[in-house]
Amino acid sequence: MSILVYLGIMKAILWDGHKQLHGELILSKKRIRFELSDFKDTDLDFNLGYKEIKQITYETIFDTSKLAIRITSNLEKSNVFVVEEPRDVVEIVQNKCQKLINKNSEL
Repeated sequence: MSILVYLGIMKAILWDGHKQLHGELILSKKRIRFELSDFKDTDLDFNLGYKEIKQITYETIFDTSKLAIRITSNLEKSNVFVVEEPRDVVEIVQNKCQKLINKNSEL
């Protein structure tokens, strides 16, 4: 049995340019997840290991001053999240990804 360590849980919106899905972005020790508020009992959740992240960048949202984050996986799938503190999320995820790169280079 593993104990999940949460680095942060925050309200977020998964945005595709047209539709907004409300939920929570959950940063844990090894993964980043998004759970939909309206579909908590389904399998419609974003769940990606930090080692599966190719890139995390900032995204501007059309017709707003809000800054969002775009997470692109190694499979070239891309998800845009609107969160209150995008810079904090980017910093945490980049640090987690860098630690994995450093750990693998030591092997």
